[in-house]
Amino acid sequence: METSTKNLYDRFLEGKATEEEINEIYDRITATPEKLKEFREYERFWEQVHKPTEDVLASLAGVKATIKSYKRRRAWRFVSAATAAAVMVGVVMFRIHTKTSDPLAPEAVIQEYVVNVPAGGRTDIALPDGTKVMLNAGSRLSYTSEFNKTTRDVFLSGEGYFEVAHDKEKPFNVNTSKCVVMVLGTKFDISAYEQDDETFTALVEGSVLFKAGEDEALVSPGELVTIGDKGIVKEVVDVRDYCGWTTGIIKYNNIPFSSLLKRLEREYDTHLILEDKFLGDRTIRVSFSKSDSVDTILKVLSDILPINIRKGNKVYYINQKQ
Repeated sequence: METSTKNLYDRFLEGKATEEEINEIYDRITATPEKLKEFREYERFWEQVHKPTEDVLASLAGVKATIKSYKRRRAWRFVSAATAAAVMVGVVMFRIHTKTSDPLAPEAVIQEYVVNVPAGGRTDIALPDGTKVMLNAGSRLSYTSEFNKTTRDVFLSGEGYFEVAHDKEKPFNVNTSKCVVMVLGTKFDISAYEQDDETFTALVEGSVLFKAGEDEALVSPGELVTIGDKGIVKEVVDVRDYCGWTTGIIKYNNIPFSSLLKRLEREYDTHLILEDKFLGDRTIRVSFSKSDSVDTILKVLSDILPINIRKGNKVYYINQKQ
């Protein structure tokens, strides 16, 4: 590691980095997975040889503190898994933008708050209205400073479990690239990863209105609604199978093998290459714990399916047994 980079990381971890330096760190560690790994490793080393100052602990205390500290200006903040109670695994990055149609009118400023969860990560956040959200690996949630004024709009790419605070005067809307889920107060899971073919919502309690273009469906507890090539499809399911990831139990019923591999890549921040593509359409039923290693899970899959698994450098190659 270059001395200049080390000094930059030191300033951040000591709570002395300027806004410009924080932006520089963000740009650096989001450029490649290797740079993010470098930062994580140095952070662990730094924590072993330094006692965090009060400023550092304050700056890493969580998303809520970041919002309060940086109102009215653009800023970057990082939340460390080692020190932030809000983060279960990995590093969460928080970005605040400012937007205004008239730069001379400060009262017109609209801020955007963004939470990014990396592959292999998971985090809990509390929104200003009291709504609780758990975000799964590889997810992104954003909302603006207009949130909770007349409506409550958030924008999701990835998967989140929502416990929405009840407010009949202010509808809560989860916007994704394929649909909008409209609620008043309820508990539900929504999966809307950009790289997945389908977006779905599983309702635990309450009711939601699922809208995709001109189509819509009213969803009741115990129902799953999906939008894909066949339009909106609604069915009765055991919603615990879809929300189990929030408690560390991951279960899939009749999931295409290729879709399962995508999810495992996100959950474990690894690369799984399916060399025989026709295997991807095979559907399987499988359950495992988040505490299980990826090697353990792949071993179970090799007992279920006629596959060979070859491990490379941070990658697994999967093909059919001959």
